[in-house]
Amino acid sequence: MPSFIVRVSGQPDSHFPIRVRDFVIGRGDDSGLLLPNVSVSRQHARVVVDAAGVHIRDLNSSNGTLVNGQKVEVWDLSNGDELRVGKFNLVFLGDGRTDQLWNGRYIGYLPLYDPDYLRTGGDATFQMDAATLKRLQRETEMVDNARIWLLSGERKSYTPRESELSFGEGGDVKVEGRFTGGVVAVVGWNGRNHVLERRGRFAKIEVNGESVSAHTLRHGDRIRIGETRFRYDLPA
Repeated sequence: MPSFIVRVSGQPDSHFPIRVRDFVIGRGDDSGLLLPNVSVSRQHARVVVDAAGVHIRDLNSSNGTLVNGQKVEVWDLSNGDELRVGKFNLVFLGDGRTDQLWNGRYIGYLPLYDPDYLRTGGDATFQMDAATLKRLQRETEMVDNARIWLLSGERKSYTPRESELSFGEGGDVKVEGRFTGGVVAVVGWNGRNHVLERRGRFAKIEVNGESVSAHTLRHGDRIRIGETRFRYDLPA
């Protein structure tokens, strides 16, 4: 059956199977997919399943419904489409066998989505002012969309997200140069920003031409690890 992966900053991903043909996404208690946060309207969007596929319609929500970064009123969902509903990201997966993969694994390994977890301890953001909500949404965008671009050779980017992205011959991203064996640097998330940290004692680690031990990354920062160069980019 088709489903959504429910993603929210600071919480583990979870799985919401689409078991009915018509339901509402919202923060109202009668919602088929309950997203308990003030960034979500009580009746935010409607999902309809029919012979032609799965469709979503925005219900004049306060913050709108985005699909793949574009605000939509009605959209025919395709496997891999990413929806933004308030502070939540929903990744749509179709009902084909090959559609049931998430991060290279079948979605059966994910826990089922449980809104009560968010309401009873997993999330403390029901009441917040507009500035706090805007900051939280921005941080979620940073986690989901920040990219570290390789500036030489093939055009390639890496997504640090909330887990550490390691650099070096023993890391996630291979780099060239002397003293780059093992892991010589990492980019991690400190709850507000991505931070580059030195792990190797002798490898060259620079941001914008200056040697660093730790550096809070900003849009456009140019990173040098060993002899390999990168650029950190944030969504507009």
